[in-house]
Amino acid sequence: MEKRTVRGVAVLGVVCLLGLGGPRGLAPGVAAQSQKQEPNNGWAYVNCDKGPSGALQRAIDRATSGQTIHVSGTCYENVTIPAGKDLLTLDGGGEATIDGPDDTANTILVRGPRGVTITRLTITGGRVGIDVSRGSSALIDSNTIEGTGRNGIILGAFSTANIVNKTIQNNPVNGILVTGNAFGFIAFAPPTTRSRVPTVFGTMASTESM
Repeated sequence: MEKRTVRGVAVLGVVCLLGLGGPRGLAPGVAAQSQKQEPNNGWAYVNCDKGPSGALQRAIDRATSGQTIHVSGTCYENVTIPAGKDLLTLDGGGEATIDGPDDTANTILVRGPRGVTITRLTITGGRVGIDVSRGSSALIDSNTIEGTGRNGIILGAFSTANIVNKTIQNNPVNGILVTGNAFGFIAFAPPTTRSRVPTVFGTMASTESM
């Protein structure tokens, strides 16, 4: 697929660009997350190169709200972050990869929790790289999303997300798709975060329904 950098967004739904303001500009839930007084020092360390199959999903299932899962190695999993995991963080440390082997499922599905952070990961495989839906809110920061089956990121079903410091490339349909009354803040971030506009090779689209 030919790479091209998109310079605009089709505004048929709700997408905001370049709002590098304070917490008032953040998605609900993400603003509260940015104001935590102490950083989470971690709860679980998952090394997918050494752990058993499905180790990352098991760590997510056992986590409680506000905890951090530090990920290393390459995780060949399609994972779900369900409701009840508010303020959960997946941190790949800039080296870990999540590669969804099932091309009919999304590599990371965020389904219901508020204030989730997905950061410093390479995300590939699956139908969609990251799907934020069912009223979820998320901060998606400093990831590379590439080589999915369809879209890099989908925001849908009344969800909100802040998307910053990312490279999204080689996804055959859209880089970022906003649908189903969702709201995307592109390059909005907490005031303590240095942000840049995501580099998107492909398209960014906003529609009312898929």
